[in-house]
Amino acid sequence: MLALAAAVVLVLLPADSNFRFEGEPPRVLGTVVFNAGSTGGGGTGASVTALATPSDDIVNRIRREYLHDWILVTTRTSRFELRSNDIRHEGLTRLEPRRASSPAPLQIPWSDVERIDVRRRHTLQGALWGAAGGALAGGLFPSVTGFADPQNAGEYAYAGAITGSILGAWIGRWHRTDHAVYVAAPAPVTPPADTITALAPPGSLSDSTSTRAPGNMTASGAAPSAPPSPEVERACGRLSTDDLLRIEGSFGRFVGHASTISPSGLDGLHHEASAASVRSLHSLDWEQVDRVEVQRNGAFRGAVRGAIVTTAIAATATGIALAIEGGPQSGEGPYLYQFVAYFGILSIPVGTVIGAVTGAVSPFWKQVYRRQ
Repeated sequence: MLALAAAVVLVLLPADSNFRFEGEPPRVLGTVVFNAGSTGGGGTGASVTALATPSDDIVNRIRREYLHDWILVTTRTSRFELRSNDIRHEGLTRLEPRRASSPAPLQIPWSDVERIDVRRRHTLQGALWGAAGGALAGGLFPSVTGFADPQNAGEYAYAGAITGSILGAWIGRWHRTDHAVYVAAPAPVTPPADTITALAPPGSLSDSTSTRAPGNMTASGAAPSAPPSPEVERACGRLSTDDLLRIEGSFGRFVGHASTISPSGLDGLHHEASAASVRSLHSLDWEQVDRVEVQRNGAFRGAVRGAIVTTAIAATATGIALAIEGGPQSGEGPYLYQFVAYFGILSIPVGTVIGAVTGAVSPFWKQVYRRQ
């Protein structure tokens, strides 16, 4: 039972967890600063911050650690899962997509790369957790249940360890997490030498009233933007830049990620290469958005449903067995309803695990915003 419980805990770990069994998490080889001025620009005409080329040390480290490995590359408009067979100072070349249905370009220059992530599976972690829990559950099985000789506890512990390790490895293989290994920094901007700041007439700078906007007008003469609606604020609180979004509006349907999510809009949009999506968007105002859905891991929901279904089945089967035998018996037994009830209780964690695994491999879309 403990093996199954440990497996359930493993499945229910959040998908964005940074825990890894296979050594330390990869180092992030850069920083990123998003241009606040481009947020909420709307459509495709928003300004885009140029990205700097990584230093030779960072390129060499990426080549040494991740050449020929499957990586997730995020550009300004797309996100690809691919393998680079040659990493140069000019960019990623000789690219090979993981899925033939999601084609990738032959090369991507560093100026287009926003970030690189690696996706890890937790097969070994799951196997160890399952083996430990299975051995403990198997060793306690004879003494707790009374259905076996306690002198054979070692054999039951061994069988439980093998069963738990297989089940844990299977679940850990499906539990995948992404870890950032490179995040681009913005390219330095050098202002033109002939840029001259416009000066006000002499004496006007000392007059504070000359630079103050009258009434509710801003200094530029434009009225301030309306405060965000409660629906927008709630949506911003529920979303993160790691979430896969499905956004619908007059522009069509966009499926992908956003680098910046704020009450003024969504910026740095890059579509998911494997999904049917509008590919020309860089940013959106909330006024352009009709509905936003986010993809969530269905492990918890599946575990709850699996537990409810198996509990209902066990209770129904026990009731039928009681009806067949005419109610509870006072003899020594064992009776049919006792066996049915016992194995029904054992089936509840099994159904929970099956439901969790089914939900983990079948994510669902959850609506987080709908324009009123």
